Amino acid sequence: MVIRTIIVDDEQPAREELRFLISKYSDFEIIDMCDNAYEALSKILSEEPDVVFFDIEMPEFSGIQLADALKES
Repeated sequence: MVIRTIIVDDEQPAREELRFLISKYSDFEIIDMCDNAYEALSKILSEEPDVVFFDIEMPEFSGIQLADALKES
């Protein structure tokens, strides 16, 4: 079974590093990468990934706020 995942981080090097690390595991499929939590919220709700890796300290809309928004939806 493939684990569908989305990576969310406002810093491109962090997104790329995490993508590199995850790509070593054939069980994971990275279905999208987002640079902000607003975009991520939309993608997560539409794509319904199995796992989301996200930064908790992003400007404007933090990862904590993203988690709260997902709990409410």
